[in-house]
Amino acid sequence: MDVRILGSVEVHQNGGTVDLGPPRQRAVFARLLINPGETVSVDRLVDDLWPGDVPESAHNMLHVYLSKLRSALGDDRDRLARDGSGYRLDLRPNELDATRFTQLVAEGRAALARGDAEGARSLLHEALATWRGPVLADIADESFVGPETARLEEMRLVALELRVVADLELGRHDTVVAELHDLVDRHPLRERLWELLMLALYRCGRQAEALRRYQLARSHLVEELGIVAGPALQRLEDQILNQDPILDGTQAPSPSSALDTLPRPRTSFVGRERDLDLASQVLRNARLVTLTGPPGSG
Repeated sequence: MDVRILGSVEVHQNGGTVDLGPPRQRAVFARLLINPGETVSVDRLVDDLWPGDVPESAHNMLHVYLSKLRSALGDDRDRLARDGSGYRLDLRPNELDATRFTQLVAEGRAALARGDAEGARSLLHEALATWRGPVLADIADESFVGPETARLEEMRLVALELRVVADLELGRHDTVVAELHDLVDRHPLRERLWELLMLALYRCGRQAEALRRYQLARSHLVEELGIVAGPALQRLEDQILNQDPILDGTQAPSPSSALDTLPRPRTSFVGRERDLDLASQVLRNARLVTLTGPPGSG
């Protein structure tokens, strides 16, 4: 089977497309797809598919939907199995497009880390090509879709950033400027995209515009989140102002070198008011903040 959720929910089997039935029945199938190979209890399925007031017929309706889905899968009907108090959808490796996408992104990141920019660009381009539209587009209104959509959309943005890094390492700065303009317009709070845009502009000989973009990024962060630009963005502004020769190279700042942007550690916490304020600001908007330094700093 070829199962797809990066767009509308689709199942392709033996050269044809499986009819998954009406929207609620498709939603049942999609809910199992979010956790392939894992048993989802009947109660959890009911709660996710009928949030709020659960109709008395919910359990019966659920079993009808699952029976019809098994029939629709034909020879693969046993992939949708009853397991104790729940149901499980078994997929083989790489039968789900989201799994293929995740694997390709990981391979692209690894290729970039070992200096194979051309290979990384090819892998990341292939990963991004698996997307046909918004995640689970035809049932996007279902409440259980939100977390999976957020997870995969975040990974898609990471893949885009990595592919742009590969392009910059290959000297294709002039070809990514327009794309980066569009990306920062749609994701103005994502500092990594501003960094890449500033670097691409600088390498195109547009130093003044790169600096204006820094000011715009800083304004967005202050107005929307009340925080200052991060160390990497500030450092890049300094490098552009000083026309640092490293910016003229063919290697873009690597996402894996985040530790290089941290301030040099001091011997104590005396004089750390700015660091404490920044940590407090970030904690208001982030689920996880990591403090790095000598023993005791955490």
